Amino acid sequence: MKKNKKDENKEFKKSKYEFLIASGLLAFIVAIITTVFITHINNVSSQITLESLRMYSTEIGNVINENMQADISVLQIYATKAASMDDLNGMEILNLLKTFQKTNRISSIEVFLPGNQMLTSSGMVYDTAGTMLYEEEAALGIHVSDRTTDFVSGKDNIVRIYVPIYKLGKKVAMMCGVVDTDSIANAFPSDCFEIAGSYFYVVDGNSGKIITASEGQKIDTVFDLSGRTIRGGKTIMDFKEDLEEGVSSHFVLKASFAAEEAEVYNASMSINNWSVVVFIPTGGLAAKAGARNLPFVIVLIASIVSLIGFSAWMYFYFSKESRDKQKRLDKVNYIYDVEKTLFSAHENKDKIQDALKAISKLTEAETAFFALWDVDRSKDETMYFVSERSSTQTVKRFLKSHDYFEEEFKQTEKEVVKKDYVAISIVDTDEKQMGVLGVSNPYNPWQAAYFLRQVAVSFSMLGMNIHTYDVIKEMGEVDALTGVMNRNCFESRQNSYAKNCRESVCVVYVDVNGLHELNNTQGHEAGDTMLRYVANAISNEFGRTDTFRMGGDEFVAVASDVFEGEIKDRLARIDEAMDQKGYHVAVGTSSMNMPVDMAFLTKRAETIMFDNKSRYYLELGNDRRRR
Repeated sequence: MKKNKKDENKEFKKSKYEFLIASGLLAFIVAIITTVFITHINNVSSQITLESLRMYSTEIGNVINENMQADISVLQIYATKAASMDDLNGMEILNLLKTFQKTNRISSIEVFLPGNQMLTSSGMVYDTAGTMLYEEEAALGIHVSDRTTDFVSGKDNIVRIYVPIYKLGKKVAMMCGVVDTDSIANAFPSDCFEIAGSYFYVVDGNSGKIITASEGQKIDTVFDLSGRTIRGGKTIMDFKEDLEEGVSSHFVLKASFAAEEAEVYNASMSINNWSVVVFIPTGGLAAKAGARNLPFVIVLIASIVSLIGFSAWMYFYFSKESRDKQKRLDKVNYIYDVEKTLFSAHENKDKIQDALKAISKLTEAETAFFALWDVDRSKDETMYFVSERSSTQTVKRFLKSHDYFEEEFKQTEKEVVKKDYVAISIVDTDEKQMGVLGVSNPYNPWQAAYFLRQVAVSFSMLGMNIHTYDVIKEMGEVDALTGVMNRNCFESRQNSYAKNCRESVCVVYVDVNGLHELNNTQGHEAGDTMLRYVANAISNEFGRTDTFRMGGDEFVAVASDVFEGEIKDRLARIDEAMDQKGYHVAVGTSSMNMPVDMAFLTKRAETIMFDNKSRYYLELGNDRRRR
């Protein structure tokens, strides 16, 4: 049966309405599914952001603890130096305090003496009985104080790091490092995750006092939050209890300084009962998760085909963005790993190679290298990371062939970017060149140059730390008058002689006869000349690093795996040197095959020396009576 035009129009309209209804229903279903999906994505993003907040809070605490441990290491070196001094209340210890060079955190050092006396670098001695007691601080050993008062400025803005000073195994004083609380926070950016209005506090959980805080945060105690409310059933008292018990927690705070809520995370630290408390505006977290309205508008106004196409495009787009973001994050993590590795590399130079390995991987280069020299170029110390496709000699030839140290770095920019290598100059705080950092055969030379510039400051700090560490270490081990090793060095190294020898160890104990009489008749300058001459004669035979001044006019020399005849020849040459100046020394030698007891060996050599010394003075007295 043939349909008329009117019936065809009705069917067309019906089909049209059905298509429109189906399209609208499908669009509605897709919009609902998309809304639920995007809401879920936002929630997941918020959870990831909050987890990052927890990790950031914890990392702040970890970095502060690592910085404190580094400062403790510096103070231990100065405590060792102080232990070698006869008078901890005299000019020698005061000169040590005055010559201390400020670090990133320690502004000055002090010595806390029994009787509650605090000696500062200005020479002033403060009675601390009203604020702190020596017995209490000494009983704690190595520790960090809570926020306290600076005796010099009178301000309540410092913490002290205490390290004991030992003499002959007895605690005689405490070396104190004065740390400005602002310097603790200066190591961190003012905003967490680059979200405006974010800040953090380091809090003493026992008292609620602010140890340090982000720039611009000036409240005295975190309990000043008592005028604000907490969402979700928690109270400020719960927050106080978490701080006092050192328990990490998270809550949402209705802050009086802003119309929106703030996410707050409290992470406990390993120092005392301190905690890191981080505040981030809730609106900032929502903005971080991404705009929500745009996907809804697109879903509601687009057709099914547009929705499918848009969804496919969004899938590929976000996949690419995620990969690119992960790559950028990986590069940031590599840079962070390099900086973290170099933090203590001046104490363990093997870590320099670990850092160079990370740089080589970051820049996709064949080899990463770092050369360090003195400013006056009197010597150079070169550290290498060498990939499996190279060798150390190959890298050395590579450096020489490209003449890094002469022509290339005479340029003003002190940076060279070429296809087969990239190198930048490493300078100190006075902009004097101290080394070169570079890579060979990088995947992208210009990108490699960018990443090298990001870590250049860390390598600059490494170079200065190596120099400072070596100077401080030598100050603690070398006798200032004679230039040989001191007693502290002997006591720390004596057991290594017993462990490292193959067959035997010989200890030579030397005492300078007539030093007291020479000081009385010709003055102490003549006596110092004698001591330097004797020390030089001994070190010429046994080596400077194996010759020790034990104090006063006594010296010890150690020889490992040396025949008895050779020892006698060395002592004979020392006697000849003494005869040339008219000096005389009493010598005691003692040898022992493995296993070696260094304490017994040293004592026996000292006893023999004393016998020879007594015999010398007895014969000298008989000669005088015969005259």
